[in-house]
Amino acid sequence: MTKAAQPKTTTVATPASRWAELMTESARFAADRLQQDIAAQQALAACKTPFDVLHLQATVCQRAFLDYNAHAIRAYGILTGTATHFSVSRAYDAVPL
Repeated sequence: MTKAAQPKTTTVATPASRWAELMTESARFAADRLQQDIAAQQALAACKTPFDVLHLQATVCQRAFLDYNAHAIRAYGILTGTATHFSVSRAYDAVPL
């Protein structure tokens, strides 16, 4: 006995699932940044010279910039995936009056 062909199931992203994905990503990012900020404060307390403080500050700021940039790119990807999935394409002259 052969099995009947099963229809392919595709996962359709709903606005709610994309919103949940964005919130999950944002919470993960915030938790990671908080851990890095705590580590930076601990390293700051261990600095012995003003040069150490300056070097640490530059390193922390650069890392934070890269982290925020990467998060913004991920969030944009989540949001534009929603926008392109649910948007309706119209021709130039198909604007309803």
